[in-house]
Amino acid sequence: MVRETPDNDYLFENTQPEGLEYGPMVTVDTKYLSLGDKSLNPIPIWPLPLSDWVLCYYHTEAVPTGTNVDNMYWMPFDTSIFTLTDYATLRDFFEHNGHKIIAGYIVPRWMTIDRVRNQQYELNQDFNTMVLELNYKPKNKKLYCYPYTFLEVDNNLGQTQILRWENWDTYKSPGIRDCVFSISSSFGMIPEVSLMPWNYLGNGSTITGSLQLTYSDFPQVPWTSDAFNTWYDSNISQYRLNINTAKANAWVGGITSMAGSAAGAAVGAASSGGSGAVSGGSGGISGAASGLINAISLDYSYSALSEDLTRTADSVGGNITSSMFNYVQGRMGYTFRIKTIKREYAKRLDNFFTRFGYRVGTLKKIDLKTLPRGYKYIETQGANVLEISQNGWPGGFPVGAVAVIKKAFDSGITIWKDPNKVGDYGDWLVD
Repeated sequence: MVRETPDNDYLFENTQPEGLEYGPMVTVDTKYLSLGDKSLNPIPIWPLPLSDWVLCYYHTEAVPTGTNVDNMYWMPFDTSIFTLTDYATLRDFFEHNGHKIIAGYIVPRWMTIDRVRNQQYELNQDFNTMVLELNYKPKNKKLYCYPYTFLEVDNNLGQTQILRWENWDTYKSPGIRDCVFSISSSFGMIPEVSLMPWNYLGNGSTITGSLQLTYSDFPQVPWTSDAFNTWYDSNISQYRLNINTAKANAWVGGITSMAGSAAGAAVGAASSGGSGAVSGGSGGISGAASGLINAISLDYSYSALSEDLTRTADSVGGNITSSMFNYVQGRMGYTFRIKTIKREYAKRLDNFFTRFGYRVGTLKKIDLKTLPRGYKYIETQGANVLEISQNGWPGGFPVGAVAVIKKAFDSGITIWKDPNKVGDYGDWLVD
C-alpha cells in the first residue's frame, strides 16, 4: 500500500514522511521560561523583580555578611534586606580580600536555596483548539505532525532543539499533549541549568539527556580591591621578616665590628700610641652606622613602595567584559516557539491529503467496506487481485479484468460510497 485515506484520522497516528514541499516555517506562539521565576512558570513580563536574583561570589574565606555556605556567598539585590552598614562591611571586605575571590556572578535566588534542583516544567499543547498560521484550522490531522508543526526550544545562547509533538508519550486529556521538561541545576563556581524533555521518545518516566539544553551564561560580574591592601595582605609577613632581619643583622654587625675595633685599638695603642686606638674605635662606630643605614634604607624602600601602591588604581578582578545582555533583555532562560507552515501551504497540503490520503508504505489488505468519509483513495504498488467464483462471475473475472483492476489500484483510485456523490468531497476541501 502506497497511499490511503485513513479510516480513522486519529491525532499522531499517521506520521510517515510525505516528501512534499511545505514552504518556510513561521512562529505562531512563543512562551518563555525564566530561570529567575521561583515557580518556573512562563511569564510575559520582563525583566523580573530584582528580589528574584542574587549576587554571588565564590571565595576562599568566609564573608562577614550575607549568606555563606561551602565558600559560596550570596546577597539579594533587594536593598531592604541589608542595611548600609552591611554594605559598608561588605565593601571593606572586597577592598582587603579581593584577591581571595575566585568568581562572581548573578544567579536566580532559588538556585542558592536548593543548590541542586530537579523539577518539572509543563508546557501543555491543546490540539483541539490549535491553529496554524493566520488561525488556519487543518482538516487533516497529519498537519499537526512534524514537519508541518513542531516545538522549537531555544536556550538564548545560539543552541536550539526541535521537538516533535508526536514523540511525547502522555496526554493530559484527550487532544492535549502533556509536554513535560525536567529542569536540573548545579550551583557552584560555574552555575549551570539543564532542560531536558520528559516522557519523550518512549523513555517512560525518564529524561532524554541527549536532547538537553544547558544555560550557563549567568552574568559574570567584576569587583575591585585596594592595590595596597591586596599587596599588604599578601606580603606583610615577609615584609616584617625582612625588616627585623636587617635590623638584627645591623646590630649584630655593629657590635661585632665595635668589638673587633676595640681589640684593634688596644693593640694599636700598645704599638703606636693613642692614634691606633682612635682609628680602631672609629672603625667600629663606622661599621655599626653602616649596618643601621642599610636597615633604615630597607625600611624606607618598603615605605616608598607602600606609598606608591596607595596611589595606584584599584585592582579589578573577575570578568570585565559585557555579559549582561540576556539579563537586561529578560532572556536568562529558555524560549519555546511553536512553529507551523504558512497558511497557503497548509491549505494546499490539506486538499492534497483530502484527495490522495496519507502515505502508508506497508503491506496490507485493501478494505473497501469502510468508507467513513463517503469515499476512499487507494494507491498500491504491485497490487495482488484474487479471483473468486462465489458471488461473482463463474470461473473468475472476465478476460483482462484482473489486469485492468491492478492497473487502476497501482495508478491510484478513489472509491465512492454513493454513486450520486462521485467527486464531491464536501467540507473536506478548502477554498
